[in-house]
Amino acid sequence: RDKALVLYYPLSDQMLEPTTNLITSFDTSFQSYALGTRNLFNDQSGGTQSIVLDPSGRKCFKFHSGGSSERCYFTISTQASKTYTISVEMLSDSYTRSSGNPKLRIERNGGDYSWSGSSNKGYNSNNLNSWQRLSITFTNTSNTTLYVFFYQASGKDVYIRNVQLEEKNHATPYVKTSRTGLTVYDCSGYNRNGTVTASTCPTVVSGSARNSYCCQFDGTDDV
Repeated sequence: RDKALVLYYPLSDQMLEPTTNLITSFDTSFQSYALGTRNLFNDQSGGTQSIVLDPSGRKCFKFHSGGSSERCYFTISTQASKTYTISVEMLSDSYTRSSGNPKLRIERNGGDYSWSGSSNKGYNSNNLNSWQRLSITFTNTSNTTLYVFFYQASGKDVYIRNVQLEEKNHATPYVKTSRTGLTVYDCSGYNRNGTVTASTCPTVVSGSARNSYCCQFDGTDDV
């Protein structure tokens, strides 16, 4: 207690932040599916879905939009009074300004079609033909069925990989199941380095003086 702990971990080690991907209904990396596998998600566009190879030769999900609804989707249950972040990597060679497609969209249904909110995150039109990480953070006021939509303009393609839902207020690097074992470094002079598990991990924030990600403590039971 005679000297405060100052904990940080390098930017290159951000992937060590503990997290759990809550999606278990399908392979969120798409790597276990055979090429050509179709119709993984609910389709509202009359388009086509298939597992293909991306330009690097890695499997991904391809959605070819075919109609006015321009979307396919999946659902997952989320709980009241919790904050979640949904994230996905998208790649497209086109962008439609009038509709903002392609994009990630969420809609929340509290039951009996009592919709409790929606949000969009669009693909950056300045970086076509590149994988972009899109994420949306939200907090539930009730138990909610989360609808996750992938949008693309009619007649266009969008490629998707690394879908993740986690109980955090920010997106962390993708993991298929879970990740634990955040290594933190004590810069107080005592070198009391350690490992933090998901259940004990404090909030991780950026912008420290060391240009690293830091652990932000809440002041309760931290010592």
